[in-house]
Amino acid sequence: MNMKLIGVSAGVLALLGVICVVSIPVFFSDSHTPDCGQSNQIGGVKSAGAANLTYTASVPFPPTPAEVILYRVLEPEITTELVSSMAEKIGLKGTVRESYDQMLLSDEPPHSLEVHMKSGRVALIDIPPRWMNPNDKDLPESLPSDDEAIQIATQYLEETG
Repeated sequence: MNMKLIGVSAGVLALLGVICVVSIPVFFSDSHTPDCGQSNQIGGVKSAGAANLTYTASVPFPPTPAEVILYRVLEPEITTELVSSMAEKIGLKGTVRESYDQMLLSDEPPHSLEVHMKSGRVALIDIPPRWMNPNDKDLPESLPSDDEAIQIATQYLEETG
């Protein structure tokens, strides 16, 4: 019984193999691929796959201007002297050190000055942040109005250069 089952199984596998060998080239031949044509229309795309399918979309491209403005971003020159000078102007003391892509100057807590070397971003960090240690200064009724805050910030920036 086992020999008969093995013989039938081998025959079925051989038949499946012959069917695959014959049908795969026929399936991928150009005679079975519909010819959609017009692959050179606006937005037409012709695939490079074995099936050689063509997809066409008639979508006009948006108008383009005759000229465009080209911007070039210059990488800033960030040096330890520049960061030290900035820190001195705002009243910070400490040693400048390089960490990853930025120059850092850490004063006695709570302040740190960070200057990013690739973008030029400047950040004065309050460590630990005051929002983590609530106090009476930060209550809304203790804060200046928007106009007063702008005046205070402008005056500070002018005085510190």
